[in-house]
Amino acid sequence: MRTKYREVFAAIEKDILFGRYDDTRKLRTEDAYIEEYNVSRNTVRNAIDLLVKRGYCFPIQGCGVFLRHKRPAFCYDLENINGLTSNMAPLSVTNDILEFREIQADEKMAEKMEIPLGNPLYYVVRMRSVEQKPYVYEINYFNKLLMPKLDEHIAQSSIFIYLNKETRQPVSFMDLVIKAVKIDAKVAQALCLNEGDPGLYLEGFTMIRTGEVVQYYECICHYENARFFKLSSYY
Repeated sequence: MRTKYREVFAAIEKDILFGRYDDTRKLRTEDAYIEEYNVSRNTVRNAIDLLVKRGYCFPIQGCGVFLRHKRPAFCYDLENINGLTSNMAPLSVTNDILEFREIQADEKMAEKMEIPLGNPLYYVVRMRSVEQKPYVYEINYFNKLLMPKLDEHIAQSSIFIYLNKETRQPVSFMDLVIKAVKIDAKVAQALCLNEGDPGLYLEGFTMIRTGEVVQYYECICHYENARFFKLSSYY
């Protein structure tokens, strides 16, 4: 379950992404957030500190907390571990389910996910688009023991929202490797590209707070539509 300050952080983050502060480019006062969310001052300060660390805003002593420049459209924020739907907000993300089945972990997956051989997994292949533009071909392995009620209906929306809100197994950290590859015919067809075109390959592990791997994934991103954004801060 999320701590209270992370809930406030998520609410303010959503408002930032959906343009609530576009006119002023400034967050509200601590007192305003205390009243809006019915939380303590310490909770609000922790939430704002996290927003600052994530690079959304910066404080000016005596003046308030101001937003940084907007990131370019279609950019995947490498600091945001809440999935593509959250990253792309308010742009629309659609998911086409290409495969969805239950399998058992073979030696390769057992080693990668640090689970017993034969552990039940969900194998989910999705083609994901942003604003109807092909964005990423995604191959996922989910540990069924950590999210037993995953189904195709959930997979057609945001699996991360389901994971964080419904299973009470919130994502805590993620390891990610990115490299350039040449895509094969199957992936090229899904991404509306040509075989041999470049692609951005992502291999990642998603962990919950216990350190258990809940997801292993391999993705190929559309080399023209997908971009990545890294927020940096001196704090």
